[in-house]
Amino acid sequence: MKIIKLFLFVFIVFNVSFAKNNLVGSYTNRTVDTISHLAVLPDKTFCFSYMGGNLDLLLAGNWKMQGDNIILQEVRQPQDMYIVIGLSESNTKDRVVKISGRTLSHATGTIFGISEDDKMPKMKLILEENYNGFYENYPFALSNNKNENIFIGFPIKYFADDKIEYKVYSFKLDTPNANSFRVFFNRDAIRHNFELNATFKNNKLTPDGALNSYDGFTKDNESLDKKSIAKIKQNCIDPVFAQKTNSNNSILNPTKVFNIIMKKPTKSYFKMDDEYAQPAEAAKEFSIDKN
Repeated sequence: MKIIKLFLFVFIVFNVSFAKNNLVGSYTNRTVDTISHLAVLPDKTFCFSYMGGNLDLLLAGNWKMQGDNIILQEVRQPQDMYIVIGLSESNTKDRVVKISGRTLSHATGTIFGISEDDKMPKMKLILEENYNGFYENYPFALSNNKNENIFIGFPIKYFADDKIEYKVYSFKLDTPNANSFRVFFNRDAIRHNFELNATFKNNKLTPDGALNSYDGFTKDNESLDKKSIAKIKQNCIDPVFAQKTNSNNSILNPTKVFNIIMKKPTKSYFKMDDEYAQPAEAAKEFSIDKN
């Protein structure tokens, strides 16, 4: 009798362990317009990639079992909303700030100003409200004052009295030999953390609330070998879990990051009419209005 009970205990433990270990592997979800890959690793970490439309994601995190469900939670290091790079451009005669229009299309409420010191200047919208045409770059002329600072802010909360709370970054434009400063909006900084609760059954992960079978992740036929796992960890998981440091001297660190509640600016640097101007002409003629 004791032997039978021991056998049953070992059998149950083995099956629970097998069910959990059977989760480990790579999964794929495909639609007409998107493709997603999920790698569930034996050390309770995962890597997730998504490609579709104008959105590409590569993220990593931890997973755990809760009953019959697997829960995946992303791990993220803090990120700045704006990235500024100081460059030396031989074809640029004067110092200039160039704000990327492609990334700005995801942050049309951005406010901007240039200060001769570290005090926040009067801010304007970069783009007029409802602006729907985008240049490759939006240029702002600079002086030769190496103490100039740019202030750039993103709206994070709206109030009924036309006031907005902005998260503002300031950058000192003192990179040696740089005459061009490229500004990019970091769309990844404002997205919500990825979290997925799913049921594992018949080699398929079905997220909670999935409307049909196409919303699930099907396990790939090929298992993850040690070489594949090592490659996933090196390129996806380890960089996420490591504390990032700025080793690129051309990338400026913010001198200040703060929140401020203020009236929404009524003036903008670029208006809808500018959309129909020639970009080269606009870049040549435009200089910042300090009034």
